[in-house]
This record gives sequence, structure tokens and C-alpha cells, in this order.
Amino acid sequence: MKKALAMAAAAALAASLLVSSPATNAQAAAATKVTISLPKGVTEVKGGTAITITVKAGSKKATGKVTLYDSKKKIGTATLKSGKATIKLPSKFAGGTHKLVAKFAGNSKFKKASASKTVTAMSSGLTINKTNVDVYLYNYWSIKLTASYKGKTKVTYPWLHAFRGGLRTDGSSADALYSLTDGSLQMVNKTSYSKTVTWEWRPFLGWGTNEPTAGTSVYFDIAFSPFTLPSKATAVTRVHVNYKDNHLQVGTDIQPGTYTFKAPSENNIYCSININRGLPNADYRVYSTEVPGATVSVDVRPTDQTVVITGCLDPLT
Repeated sequence: MKKALAMAAAAALAASLLVSSPATNAQAAAATKVTISLPKGVTEVKGGTAITITVKAGSKKATGKVTLYDSKKKIGTATLKSGKATIKLPSKFAGGTHKLVAKFAGNSKFKKASASKTVTAMSSGLTINKTNVDVYLYNYWSIKLTASYKGKTKVTYPWLHAFRGGLRTDGSSADALYSLTDGSLQMVNKTSYSKTVTWEWRPFLGWGTNEPTAGTSVYFDIAFSPFTLPSKATAVTRVHVNYKDNHLQVGTDIQPGTYTFKAPSENNIYCSININRGLPNADYRVYSTEVPGATVSVDVRPTDQTVVITGCLDPLT
């Protein structure tokens, strides 16, 4: 009897050891710390900026997944590799102040955790009313530009430049560089900025042997920089310019009727329209003005042969 009782007690003790040993040997999940960091040298973010999230438990590098939020709006989720993950901000990321929140989901080895970081986003844009321009040779053309910026750094001396054949990052004046010198654009000294201007070009000016011919199609990169020359451009828009012959055949290129041409706003530009009436001795009717911004009303008659326009704004209105 005593032997049986001893065996039963030993069995119970062994069973209790078997049940309790996993709890005794199990390791509690480690407390973790989440850190949000920006790329080296970046003081204000923008669309596409890569945000690095680091999760550690002391010297240990956590494993698992992290999710990045713009306040409560989810941006993306990534898997930690060696305790780090990178998530890019959306391509369209509004300028201003944002609270980035990184959440680590946690697992059996690492406790869940989160962190936040307030960042300033820079947004810069350049919109244009037309990106394809049909222009007659030896005439002006105009576009309407709206440049905008919002960020941490103050706009000081904003520039708008156009580079024929592509943006030159060295900020030089080669390749038909044009600068907008509207005084209202200078020394703004604000963190928020928006300006709309109408820009006129005389495309044949100063091109020498590179002057366009009818049928030529070239492009300009228009660069907006709120701070310095285009080497620091924050927004670039491309404009294609297609050149047409300015000798218009009545009935084919231009129909009989009344047309209004406008002189450019630049001083000392002679806007003229010559109409060949098809009479002997090259008889012409001439309409012209040298007054900046003035309009010229032109009557094209069915008996006219050609209309030649020079120095006026395009297109015909």
C-alpha cells in the first residue's frame, strides 16, 4: 500500500513538472522601440520621399511588419529586414505640416509599438494652359503659367526659365534661355506662394543658324525654382512648339472674313499683316501697329491671294 502511494505521488509530481515546464521555459516578448527617419540631408519631404522605419528591442533587430500613416490615413506597409523598412510617400503629397505615424504590429518575440514624427512637406507645381503650341514663323506666341510652392523654406527669389531642347542643370543661359523678369515675382520671402503670369516668346530671336523653318517641331523645358537658378528647379513642364509657314493662302490656309491680331506687350515690336490682293505690281494692303498690346482688325476678302503675318501674337483669334 505504501509503495503504491509513493508511486502515485511520483507520477503526479512528474505530471506537474511536465505541465509547468513550458511556462517556465517560455520567453516573454521583448519591448521594442520604433524610430522614423528621413533621408540624410532632407529637412522637408515631398511626394516620393523614402521614409525609413527602424524597430529594435535593445540591441536586437525586430522582425515583422510595419505600417506608415499620414495621421490616420494609411500610406503603406512593409516587412522589416534587419530591423528596418522603407516606405515611400505618395507621389501627390500636399504641402504643409504632416504627422507621420509608424506602427509595428508585433509578434510572439517582439511587442507591438508605434512612433510619430512631424514633418514639413514641400509642394511645388507649374501648370500651363497649353503644352502644344502651333505658331506661325516670325511671330510671337504666348502661354499662361501658374507657379506655386508651399513648404518650410521661404520663397526668396523665384525664377521661371525656358530651355530650348531640354533643361540645363548648370543654370547657364545657353539654348535660348528666357527669364521672366516680372518684378512682382521678386523677393517674396514667404513659405506659401502662387503666381499666374502670361509669358510671350519671339521664338526666332537670337537663334542664328538654328532658327526654325516651317514644319519644325521643337520643345522647351520650363523650369520653376522658388530659390535659385534652375539647377534647383522644383517643377518642370515641357512645351512642344510646332512652326507653320506664315504665308497663308486665302481659301486654303485662311478663309475670307474679319480677324483680330494682337501686338505683343514688348516695346518696339512691329506687328504687321500684309495682304496680296492679286493685282499687278504686287499690290498689298498693309495693317500694322507698334503699340504694345494693341489689336489690329484685318479684313480678308475672297479676291485676296495671300496673307503674311509678322511680329504678331499667335494664334489667330
